[in-house]
Amino acid sequence: MFRVKASALNIRRGPGTQYPVAGQLPKGALIKPVDMAGWLPVAADGYVGWVAQQYLEEVPEPPQTTPVQTSYDFSTKEGTIAAIRAECQKQGLGLPEQIAYVLATVEWETGGTFQPVREAYWKSEEWRRQNLRYYPYYGRGYVQLTWEANYRKYAKIMGLDLVGNPDLALQPEVALFILVHGFKTGAFTGKKLEDYINVNEADFIQARQCINGLDHAKEIAALAKKYLHTTEEASETEITEWPWLKIAQQELGVKEKSGSGTNPRIVEYLKSTSLGRPDNEKDETPWCSAFVNWVLKQVGVEPRTNSAWARSWLNWGVPTDEPIPGTIAVFSRGPNAGHVGFYLDEDEDRVKVLGGNQGDAVSIAWYPKTSLLGYREPAGWQEA
Repeated sequence: MFRVKASALNIRRGPGTQYPVAGQLPKGALIKPVDMAGWLPVAADGYVGWVAQQYLEEVPEPPQTTPVQTSYDFSTKEGTIAAIRAECQKQGLGLPEQIAYVLATVEWETGGTFQPVREAYWKSEEWRRQNLRYYPYYGRGYVQLTWEANYRKYAKIMGLDLVGNPDLALQPEVALFILVHGFKTGAFTGKKLEDYINVNEADFIQARQCINGLDHAKEIAALAKKYLHTTEEASETEITEWPWLKIAQQELGVKEKSGSGTNPRIVEYLKSTSLGRPDNEKDETPWCSAFVNWVLKQVGVEPRTNSAWARSWLNWGVPTDEPIPGTIAVFSRGPNAGHVGFYLDEDEDRVKVLGGNQGDAVSIAWYPKTSLLGYREPAGWQEA
């Protein structure tokens, strides 16, 4: 993180004064560069430009703050289970198998209490002081958050003083966020739940690597199978749309920058594909397929087409004649071009689509059924 120390700092379109000025940063502005070279690329006001490092001074990065959900009911075991289900959905772990495995892990780690616990909760604090080498940063929560580095990591993410007061990790709201976030991002061991449980497979044994190697993997897998049955029942009326649709909906309103500017969010979509430079660095490049690819990437769908060509999705997954919201819809545009987005609804003649590059934005639009090439869903969906 850097602060501008000059009275005003030019943002250039390339790493050098020979490049044109794209904009300016005022004195005192905080920026987080993308790289650490003499000229630093930065994102500012919807475009990417370059600034001279000599006019910057490094300052500590402010903590990121994630609001803690306080509306859940943790007063009963049933309320806690409902809260875990809801938080999994909120953070993008919406598959029944994923939710089942998270619930199984909490049951095992908390001894069936579904309450945040201290490591070796059957022992005394004095025992922990004398026997745990990472004291006072021993395990706490629905899963065991251990070591100062991990407390420091979540202190930064959540904006809480977990380092000064590690017992905050025993608060149900805090413990719940850490539980699901760790599974989602791989923050505990570097292994994400989506690596083992996704739309194509559900490996309840190897999924234990997200928490603690393969320790008690078989026992937890058995619990997960039990919860899968109840999770599918609980989700029976909810499995009416694909889990990635919520991610796509959150992107509504992202649009291209007018003139020579480029929206860095659209560049992020483009860079999720195999498209190379300079086409993946400008929002004038057709980006409907890149948007679909980026959205699926956020929830760990593998494989994807990783292609910027809309019709590539005709070779992905399997065809379906019964789309649900979030099903991928592919349309023709001329003999070779196309458009792709997420199915929402239809009438007799048209299909309602949430997609990228619709009116130069992520938006909702109607397309004629005469141009529809097909609907696609992940292989194995019916079996799952």
